[in-house]
Amino acid sequence: MTTPTQNAPIVNVTITPVPGTGQTQLGMFMISVTPINPADQILNLQLIVSTGTQPQGDFVAFTFVGNLPAGAGLSSMILYASCNGITANQAGVPLTVMVVGAITTIQNVFSSTQTYAQNLWPGGTCNNGM
Repeated sequence: MTTPTQNAPIVNVTITPVPGTGQTQLGMFMISVTPINPADQILNLQLIVSTGTQPQGDFVAFTFVGNLPAGAGLSSMILYASCNGITANQAGVPLTVMVVGAITTIQNVFSSTQTYAQNLWPGGTCNNGM
């Protein structure tokens, strides 16, 4: 029996929920993405938050960052999960955060996903005006 090999990583990605329930923490994810090869260019960078109850392709938060200069990454982006995402998570629905893009050519796609089943922001409240 052979084990399929995985391609070597082409980007470093970290996704971390920001703890706390204040206005600057509630619903926030700290995201970092950088190319492993300093000559590579990140293209069509997108940040997506969806809930476990949504059909594939739907989301509660989305940001299109676009193309970065060759060798550049973003080490401290903050993505807001939206009030709907916070409310769903507090009701026990998992949140999935995806970082999607391509390296150097559109065909060389990468995707990094992190799912959080636990209540990330207990005790915090939001309103749809946020």
